[in-house]
Amino acid sequence: MIADTYIYLCLSVLFAVFWFLVFLRSGETTKLLQISFMGGVAGLVAEYWYFKDYWQPVSVLGHRVVSIEDFIFGFTVTGISFAIYSILNKTVRVRTHKKDIFFGICLFIGGLVALILLTKLKVNSIFASTFIFVSIFLYISYKRHELFMQGVVSGLILLLLAICIYVPLFGIISPEYWNTYYLLHQTIFDMRVFNIIPITELIWYFSWGCLAGTLYDYVSGKVQVKTRD
Repeated sequence: MIADTYIYLCLSVLFAVFWFLVFLRSGETTKLLQISFMGGVAGLVAEYWYFKDYWQPVSVLGHRVVSIEDFIFGFTVTGISFAIYSILNKTVRVRTHKKDIFFGICLFIGGLVALILLTKLKVNSIFASTFIFVSIFLYISYKRHELFMQGVVSGLILLLLAICIYVPLFGIISPEYWNTYYLLHQTIFDMRVFNIIPITELIWYFSWGCLAGTLYDYVSGKVQVKTRD
């Protein structure tokens, strides 16, 4: 059995394997690296909040501390979400829309709302972040309807990938992991798929996949169009 210290690292590495396959198939490797890096930095920041009230895993650098796993995880899931739709549908990105000059304000408001939910209303960080992801994605979909299905497909792919990784990792290799490090264990929110995966995890993956799969295209004013075979 793998020691708990390395389970989070294994999770991140398994996502990294799939990210590398995506990298090999992507026609936008430079942009994929840039987007993934930003996701890695975001992962480091986000875990500060998740460690407070959602989970407190052990890592190679210790317990309840931001670690390299957080960067790898954020790097990979963001990059996968960004690139997977274009790979599956054989599309290229073409600039056709003007930038939304109000979107920066929307992001600022979203960050402010998240801060209020976390600090003032004491909403659990997993619910606060998911709410923000979904809200921004719905705003993007309202402004550009063609991005809705793109986001849903990206979210579903990330969700299915997570299930494929979680079932053997937490169902066989470390079945007590979530009972030990999941702060919502034995609460009303502790609902699990296959009696293994916390449903909060799956909701998070889907919502982040939807947002990360559309955010760049919306901000850059680009649309994905089919390439000729």
